[in-house]
Amino acid sequence: MTTHHFNHNLNRLAVNADMDGTPLNEFMKTVQIFGGVYGVVWVVLDKPSISVATKADEISRVC
Repeated sequence: MTTHHFNHNLNRLAVNADMDGTPLNEFMKTVQIFGGVYGVVWVVLDKPSISVATKADEISRVC
């Protein structure tokens, strides 16, 4: 993965952490608040199942 693709994907995550338009800072602040209330918070990440031949194909489909 090139630096350009890494930075692009990282920027996409920073501005839309939950695929619902929530910035990463706001999302993590909410996680921290719930952690303070409940003591433990789990964040589950999911990666869509897509069929591709190469990593480059995967990057182009996700981006």
